[in-house]
Amino acid sequence: MLIVAALLILGPFHPSGIHPSSWLTNPFPDVLPGIVPWAGALGGVCISLVGVAGHARASDWRPEAYGYWHLTRSVLGAFFGSVSVLIVSLLLQNVKQIDTTGDHFTDSGKAVLAVIAFVVGFREETFRSLIVRVVDVILGPNSPDAEARYNLVPRAVSFEDAKVGRPSKHVIHLVNGGKKSVTLHRSAVTTHGKGLDASLAGDSVTLADGETAPIVLTWKPTEVGHLTGSVSVRVAGTVITAAVNGDAT
Repeated sequence: MLIVAALLILGPFHPSGIHPSSWLTNPFPDVLPGIVPWAGALGGVCISLVGVAGHARASDWRPEAYGYWHLTRSVLGAFFGSVSVLIVSLLLQNVKQIDTTGDHFTDSGKAVLAVIAFVVGFREETFRSLIVRVVDVILGPNSPDAEARYNLVPRAVSFEDAKVGRPSKHVIHLVNGGKKSVTLHRSAVTTHGKGLDASLAGDSVTLADGETAPIVLTWKPTEVGHLTGSVSVRVAGTVITAAVNGDAT
């Protein structure tokens, strides 16, 4: 109860992002929806419950030693989840969206950020890995990873409730995190999986440092069943692959 009260007192953790104390309001309303800290805190609570339930009957379980750690997981989850969402939002701010609805997040956008915060709150090791990667990119410009860092976002795509004979679409993005411009040709994008296809906006796309290119995945199932496939992109001598799966009815 004390932890819940603390979250309610802190303005940035209020669900609506608004608090009577103006100096405690959410300082980043455009990039940090109010649901994000709560999702991170929920992830921390869930992993705490898993830990308590898993070790409660163990012979080496010592509540006085581990109790405070599990009590703080919700607060740590809220902070780690919020910072992780800020990092992701700032690093991916140049992602080209097909549909825009203004300056505010859509409901689906808030859901994505909430999922990220929940995952980081549930598994704080992810936050440490994210910090290491950010430091390598910002403070290590001469390292090989910083010179040529390309990525597909997301790395896993799921076609749910696809219908036989009807095309279903998903959009992924190739992120150019390197130090040089790169040109992506249509022939560099290949797919593996029956009825799965991928396309660019044109025959070729040139990406400057920090820019991204949308890749539209289309799956038109010919029969009822499960799809297990992939999409691969060859860029600057590097092949990046994202997993694709789906179910057709």
